[in-house]
Amino acid sequence: GMTQDDIIIVPEVFKEPPELTIVCGEEQATALKGTYSWEYSNGDGTSTGIEADSMHPLDSKEYMNELPLAYSYKSSVDSFKAHLQFEAAPDEVEIRYWDESCWNDYSAESEELIVQVIEADYVDGGFSTDYTAKLLEGNYIYEVVAKWNSSEDYGGTARYGFYTVMGDYEPV
Repeated sequence: GMTQDDIIIVPEVFKEPPELTIVCGEEQATALKGTYSWEYSNGDGTSTGIEADSMHPLDSKEYMNELPLAYSYKSSVDSFKAHLQFEAAPDEVEIRYWDESCWNDYSAESEELIVQVIEADYVDGGFSTDYTAKLLEGNYIYEVVAKWNSSEDYGGTARYGFYTVMGDYEPV
């Protein structure tokens, strides 16, 4: 049979942009993957490129997941700090947002939200990149633009959307 030595770990080749989950407090939402431009290696020296066009975030409410926001009862916890959990960490992340009054108003200008990047090196040689952002208090529409350009096996740019709804309840 196979022994442990026969198992070769093959890095995952993403044939489309990785999934993105937004986690804030006790809540989480999978972001809607929108427009993307992607290329991946076929493993034989050739590669496949994909251009996927999607609706604008302001026109995608019925396809998007809402992320409920609530005040944390722990004073040490920032109620609006969100973690962007990608299946594979991108090399660059930008977040834009609109007020909820902008649904279906394509002329509305977006604003940029500050993204914090936390990089960690592990003793075993591993490495991870964590992206966080402080979401706004209230109901907003967000677009995340992520770029992957450091892998030999895949890369590109993808847009993701989600929106927040402010709860008036106290978590218990």
